[in-house]
Amino acid sequence: MKKLTSIAKIATATTISIGALSISSAAHAASFNSFDLGAEGEVALTNNGSTCLSNATCLQTSPFGFTVTSLDYDGTSSSSNKPSLLFSDNRDTANTYATKSGNFGITFFGQDNATVDEGTNTTLGEYWLRPVAVDKKGKPLEKGRLETGLFKFDFQETVSKLVLNLFDVEYADSTKVIKINGVAQTLASLVAAGDLGDSNIQQITLRNVDNFEIQLGQLGPNSDPNGTSFNTGDGVALQGTAVPEPGVNASLGALGLAAMFGLNRRRNSKAVKFN
Repeated sequence: MKKLTSIAKIATATTISIGALSISSAAHAASFNSFDLGAEGEVALTNNGSTCLSNATCLQTSPFGFTVTSLDYDGTSSSSNKPSLLFSDNRDTANTYATKSGNFGITFFGQDNATVDEGTNTTLGEYWLRPVAVDKKGKPLEKGRLETGLFKFDFQETVSKLVLNLFDVEYADSTKVIKINGVAQTLASLVAAGDLGDSNIQQITLRNVDNFEIQLGQLGPNSDPNGTSFNTGDGVALQGTAVPEPGVNASLGALGLAAMFGLNRRRNSKAVKFN
C-alpha cells in the first residue's frame, strides 16, 4: 500500500509541476498550433488596424497564437500595388465577397462551381491562407484570384519547429522566406522551386521562430487590372503547422523522474539515524 501511495505522490507531483508550467505559459500567450483558423473569411491584418476591409467574416488570429502584417512588395510609387489582403479559404464551398463600400468583388470558386480556379485549386476539405493582390486603389487583381503578397507572421511564443506548405508554386525563385526573426535569409532551402506541375505542394521548415517574412507568388509581366486575361502572375496558398520536437517530451519525462528521485531521497533521509 505504501508503494502505491508513493507512486500516486510521484504522479501527483509530476502533474502539478507540468500543470504549473502550462498555466504559467497560458497566462502570457496563446499556444500556436497551425494557420488553420477553422473558418472561411478575411484575416484581420495589423497594417489594417486588425480590422477587415471586406464583408467577409473577420477572422482574428491572436487567439491562435499569431498575428499577420501585409507588407509592401511592389515598390512605393504612386502606381504600385497596395499591400495584399489575406483570406482563409476552403475549396469545399464557393465564396463571393465585396468591400464594405461594395465597390469591388472577390470570387473564390469551389467544387460546387462548374468553373474551377485558374490554377490555385487547393486540396478539398482543408483551410489554406489565400493572399489577394490589390492594385494601387485597393481593387483586387484577377477578381481576387491572384494569390500574391508579402506577409510577416509574428508568434506570441517561439515556435521550435514550423513546417510551411506552399501550394501551386510555378515561378522559380519567387516564393521564399525573406527574413527569420528579423534577419535576412539567403539559404536555397528557404526558396521554393518552380515548374513542378500544377497543384504541387512544397515544404519549407523553419526552427526557433519568433517571426518570419514570406513572399507568396509573384506578379506577372502583363498588367490586367480588370481581371479579364488572368495572366498577371503566379498565385500561391499557404499552410503552416507547429511540429513538437522530441526534446519537449524528453523534458517532461525528465521532470517526472526528478519528482520521483526527489521523493525517494526524502524517504531515504528519514531512515538515517545519527548517534
